[in-house]
Amino acid sequence: LTIESGAYNGTFELGGLSLTNLTVQDGAANVELSFSELNQVEMSTLRYETGASDVQLSGLANANFSILDFSSGAGDYKLDFSGELQRDASIKISSGLSNITIVVPEGVHAVVTVDSGASNVNTGSGWSRNGNVYEQDGEGPTLTFVIEIGAGNVTLMK
Repeated sequence: LTIESGAYNGTFELGGLSLTNLTVQDGAANVELSFSELNQVEMSTLRYETGASDVQLSGLANANFSILDFSSGAGDYKLDFSGELQRDASIKISSGLSNITIVVPEGVHAVVTVDSGASNVNTGSGWSRNGNVYEQDGEGPTLTFVIEIGAGNVTLMK
């Protein structure tokens, strides 16, 4: 599935579908995209490219992807990995001047590497830090993040 648009306000509910790939490309947008139910098949790649936007992605564990590639310009972004994580997944986030919030449910193992120019990283309880690598202990599949941000804020929470 490919969604392409310019400036818009949109809400997408993709839970329960059978998606092997998903690409979203938009300009200045205000978007809520969610997976309220498990994707019925394994998704290879979920790619999201946006300009200066306000984007909320939720239920991302239900998307059942191997790779998530998120790139953005200036804006506010929330990526919520709630749902039923089926397998290890790699997440790459590339952003300019942004506020990025990453939600990883308690009990899910996550490793986050932040490469940044001038940014702040804020963590909730349950996250440990070793240099620019943050980790939340958990069992089962692992979410592995690489976040490249020019400037702004990264918040890691449960």
